This record gives sequence, C-alpha cells and structure tokens, in this order.
Amino acid sequence: MMCEERGSESRPYRIAVLPGDGLGPGLMEDTLRVLSAVGTYTDLHFSFEHGMFGEDAEKETGSLLPSTTVELCRRSDAVLKGVQGRVRGSTEHGTPSKDGHVLLAEALNLHVQLRPVVVYPQLESQSPLQPGLVHGLDVILVREISGGAMSFIDSGSVTDESSCKSEISYTQEQVARIASIAFEIAEARSGRLLNVDKADRMRVSAFFRKTLGDRIHSMAAGRSDIQLDNMYVDDFCRELMLRPSDFDVIVTTNLFGDVIAEIVAALAGPLRISPSAWFSASGTSVYGPADIYNPVAYPREAEASPIALIRSSSLLLRYALNEPAAADLLEKAIMRAFDEVEREGYPLREFADLVIAALAYMHQFEMVCNPTECGE
Repeated sequence: MMCEERGSESRPYRIAVLPGDGLGPGLMEDTLRVLSAVGTYTDLHFSFEHGMFGEDAEKETGSLLPSTTVELCRRSDAVLKGVQGRVRGSTEHGTPSKDGHVLLAEALNLHVQLRPVVVYPQLESQSPLQPGLVHGLDVILVREISGGAMSFIDSGSVTDESSCKSEISYTQEQVARIASIAFEIAEARSGRLLNVDKADRMRVSAFFRKTLGDRIHSMAAGRSDIQLDNMYVDDFCRELMLRPSDFDVIVTTNLFGDVIAEIVAALAGPLRISPSAWFSASGTSVYGPADIYNPVAYPREAEASPIALIRSSSLLLRYALNEPAAADLLEKAIMRAFDEVEREGYPLREFADLVIAALAYMHQFEMVCNPTECGE
C-alpha cells in the first residue's frame, strides 16, 4: 500500500498554534484564514491545534508556557506563534526576567533566528532613507541565538554592588550549525554571504570568524558561486546606511544580531511587519512576528495588523514544510494586497482579507503555480 504524502487530506501538516495574548488571538485567527485559503488553492491540508501561551496561559495555569503546550509543539511539524506580553522583559535585583518566548526557545532548543527584511515598493516612502537607497532591498539576517552574550543561561554574576560581569562564549558546534544554515540560505539566493563581527578587538569574535570561515569554505570547496566576506560590526552599520541594497545574507552572533536586526528592519519604515523564524537544533522550529510582544510594549506603537504573522506563515511553508510553491504564491498575494492598500487606502488591520481576495483573483485569472508542484 502506498503511503499518502505529507500535506494530503489523510496526512495533513500538523501546525501547533500559539495565539499568545492581547492582540495575538485576533491576529492569529486572520493568519489561519490566510493559510487555509493557501491550502485550498494548492491542495495542501493543515491540522491546526491550539496551545496556551503567554499571559492568558499564566493566569489559568500559573505558567507562561505550560508543559502541555511544549508537548504539543514537539509533536508538530511546525509552530506558529503570536505576540505575547504587553511589557518587555523587566529586571529585578539586576537580573533579566524570562518571558514566554525565551521559555519556548529553551524548551525547543532553538539556536538560529532568521530575520528577512524586504522593502516593498509600495512602502518605500516610509523608509527613513531616500527611496533610491532602499529600492529593491531584500536581505536576510541569520543570527545565532543559543550562545554569545545573550544565551539562554546567563553565566554572569554580580560580584558586589559596584561591579558585574557576563561571559561571552561560543563552541565550534554552535558556530558550525549556523554556518550550515547560512550556507544553505545563501546558496538558494545570490550566493553572497557576509559575516559581521568584532574580530579586531574580541577573541570570541575572532574564533567565530575563523570557525565559520573554515566551515563555509569546506562546504563550498570547488565552487565559485559562493562568496564569504567579513566586516567589522561598526563598519557594517555605517555601510548599511550608505548602501543597504548591496547586502544579501548576513550572518552574525547573538548580541550583534539583536541590534543589527532592528537597524535593518527600520530601513523599511516604522511599521512592525517583519517576520521571523527560529530553527531548532533537535526538533520543531517556530515561526512568528519578529516583534514578539504586543505593539503597546514598544516605544513607537505601530498600527496593529496581521502582516508580520502572515509573512511568517510564508516562512513556515518554505522552511518547515518544504512547500516553496505555496510560499511563493502567498508572497505574490501579499504583494497584491499591498497594491490594494496603496491604491484604495484600506487599513492594515484588513490585510488578511486583502490577501485572501488576491489568492482568489489569481486562482481565477492566473496560473497561480506549477500544477505539478502544488496540485493545481
């Protein structure tokens, strides 16, 4: 007897859905409607199972991340996560507190974050830079998140009231893992890969650069289509402002990545619409808005919309489910939806309806994807 393919009606993709709290459940509902529409037009089937996560979970169970939610995530093909928390992590007695996302990262052994940033033509005028500088900007940041200065377990200590220290460390295994992922992503794009570090002043950066370089060069042996360059983080931040569209795949450490991600995202303007993916070293990966908290938690509260979560579901299709045709279809519908926003002035809160309408239009009037790839 032949085994049914994954994503078929009898073997649907299992998606763990963590709506979060605050605006999270509403934005998640919109996104699941979009994913279901994608499934309708690509003959893909999904099984959505919800898990408690965030402040609402804490009120009911006493935990931001109940054990039942962790178990759900581990037996799923992917996790789609909404926003959680109305206040960013606070400190008590000088110790950073853990939020629901950090608890999830620890439980699932997440080790690499992807932060794609695209400046859509319809939104170029919102960039703080001149439109000509950001035209066509499409970069992806590959950030190591299990080690470095912001690892899950901070080995730092307060020696007394007048001093404190935190340790920055990396292992060859950690660097090799991110090198492999960065290589695969660069290979699928332009082949250009840039490592950003501070190897001129920090031993751990020099170690990261050498280990990463050795791994990349080993994987690219005999090939001319993969190019690895290095740049110091201070030089990179300057060049990013002067020629942002020249960069493609950027790989860096945890702390530098945390800062660079926000700088790159700001090039697309004040809207918080960036998606993110967090890859696991041993199991299920997570997809959700790059801005993990509710909008009210940020200094400049952006208009609430499901755009970041919808774009994250495209990453889920591409990387977790290996359904690139469906991901391409969704991204094309997102572009059409931005056209409608620009032309008709629709509020961003209605973005899911615009994407669903774009999918229906393309299905009726265009060849939406290769029939052999997505079941048309």
